[in-house]
Amino acid sequence: MTDQDLQHTLNQIVGMFDVLGKKVDNIQADVNELKKDMIIVKQDIVEMKTEIAEIKTEIAEMKTEIAEMKTEIAEIKTEMAEMKIEMAEMKTEIAEMKTEMAEMKTEMAEVKTEQNHLNERLDTLASMYGPHEESIRRLKAMKIL
Repeated sequence: MTDQDLQHTLNQIVGMFDVLGKKVDNIQADVNELKKDMIIVKQDIVEMKTEIAEIKTEIAEMKTEIAEMKTEIAEIKTEMAEMKIEMAEMKTEIAEMKTEMAEMKTEMAEVKTEQNHLNERLDTLASMYGPHEESIRRLKAMKIL
């Protein structure tokens, strides 16, 4: 090999090293870019983990609230059942009162009839014995009233 061939080979090797150096520089730039991206991804992961923890806390709180609501609903259902029973009892009581009121109205009508009859008798007695007050005094004295 001649000096020229050696020089040419050497120039080719130097060119290859330059190309290889540029490739290494590009790869290093890519690695640096990836490292920056990895930092951002790691930050995103930390933020996501924080959000997940917050969501888990919220879910736990919601589960607690749901359990409390279920308890309240059960209590309300129990109260409603008791109120239905109480309402039925009140309806029965009202029906009994209505019956009793009807009976009382009948009795009152009978009492009024009897009172009218007694008033008529009193009037008759009063006409026989004198003024009304006088008749009452006499009837009381005779222990009729």
